[in-house]
Amino acid sequence: MIDNLILGADIGGSHITTGVINPKLNCLVSDSIYRLPIDSKSNAENILDLWSEAIHVQLVKYSQIDQIALAMPGPFDYQIGVSLIQDQGKYLSLYGMNIKQYLAKRLALNSENIVFVNDAVSFLSGEIYAGKAKSGKSIIALTLGTGLGAAEHKNGLTRDIALWQESFRGFKAEHFFSTRWFIERFNQITGGKVDHVKALLEVKDQQVCIDIFEEFADNLCEFLTGWIGDSEFDSLVLGGNISKSSNLFLPKLEQGLSQNGVHLDTWVSDLGEEALLIGAVYNGIISKESKELKND
Repeated sequence: MIDNLILGADIGGSHITTGVINPKLNCLVSDSIYRLPIDSKSNAENILDLWSEAIHVQLVKYSQIDQIALAMPGPFDYQIGVSLIQDQGKYLSLYGMNIKQYLAKRLALNSENIVFVNDAVSFLSGEIYAGKAKSGKSIIALTLGTGLGAAEHKNGLTRDIALWQESFRGFKAEHFFSTRWFIERFNQITGGKVDHVKALLEVKDQQVCIDIFEEFADNLCEFLTGWIGDSEFDSLVLGGNISKSSNLFLPKLEQGLSQNGVHLDTWVSDLGEEALLIGAVYNGIISKESKELKND
């Protein structure tokens, strides 16, 4: 049994969130969330200073922590800890950097105690471990935000399926299923300008907002129908900031999928980013150490 508390971190396109996981109780320690906004287009020094701060605050408060699991968007070499993010409109300044070695030195930690897990895999693992996905046998998870994350759970294995790079209408799928698409689409339709989805939700002409989200639903339905095909999935779980506006696109998405013969139990995560924190720790540390104990 793992006795010490473990730190989980969610690296998003606009933030870092850290939270402390109690492995004995399989839950987040109350009031342990710490969040900082991040300009992911900033230079490496600024970004890594804020990541280090968000982690260091927790290490000071919870001195018994000596392991960290970070939910990280791809592409990323998760084993070595090197960022390969290059064309996703975020964290370009970190390309080629060994983040594991940097954090280990900066925080005076053993690099072996810092692990990285794909963010979509972390999200789905958290949903399976502590959320609604416990009973699902064949599940897809999508994280909709500054990028498109995707993972699947089949035959007891949870893995990244990298749908962001699949071709869709002559582009990579992420072009249509990320914050950038909403911003660009609003600008194309109105000639105006918004900087993020939250601003889109606040525009005076709400019909424009509704129309854009319904177009998003149609696009996602077309993409998922083509990708799923005859595959036997029983569930779809959504996370990420865009999913917080699911009332504007989920009913149309579900209707479209059903009309195309794709029948999924679909829901938006109640855990939100907590699923990422729990899932990163579970997938990156707890499950691996549990297997090691069984093999000893």
